[in-house]
Amino acid sequence: MKTLTLFTLLLAFSISSYSQIYVEGVNINETDVEYCLLTYSKTGSFYIDYGQDKAKKNGSVTDSNGNDKSIVRSTVALNLFAKNGWEVVSHNTLLVPYSGNVCTYLLRRKKD
Repeated sequence: MKTLTLFTLLLAFSISSYSQIYVEGVNINETDVEYCLLTYSKTGSFYIDYGQDKAKKNGSVTDSNGNDKSIVRSTVALNLFAKNGWEVVSHNTLLVPYSGNVCTYLLRRKKD
């Protein structure tokens, strides 16, 4: 019985430690999306394009209720995606005069 209890606790902790990625309230891990584009500007703004309707708010990372999550660095966002089974395919930096750099990361769902 102790073994079963221990196994159940370990399973619960492993599931709860696996975060989800919500973009405007949509869990993209539960979609059939294979690629997405993460855009980050030096002003600290993020935009995630996975092919969603452009009429939506801004492609930001949110919680399950659609409330914006505070992501202040691109490494935080990239680590979040990596923990959720995504990998960087390519990276590009665009120099924008008077407003700083804009970095884009093409991400792909990792193959099993």
